[in-house]
Amino acid sequence: MKVGDLVQLSAYGKKNTYYAFRNAKYGIILDIVDDSVITRDDTFKDVVSYRVRWFDEQGNPMKRARHHQRIMLKFLNKKKRSNV
Repeated sequence: MKVGDLVQLSAYGKKNTYYAFRNAKYGIILDIVDDSVITRDDTFKDVVSYRVRWFDEQGNPMKRARHHQRIMLKFLNKKKRSNV
């Protein structure tokens, strides 16, 4: 995935995000951040998070961009595979 991709919150993201962003219609990826998070057993886990600008149903940008993990996002402009 790259900067500029169109995304929506997945069902997982809707359960685990701040309430205002549950109702966002779509978002555009602004930045991709590689980060490491410490786990319970004191090891580091590499996490890729996406900084997303969210838009409401009327197409107006919402107040701030948020960081989300890949599992929280559904990518809308993926190319479909063709057997032709």
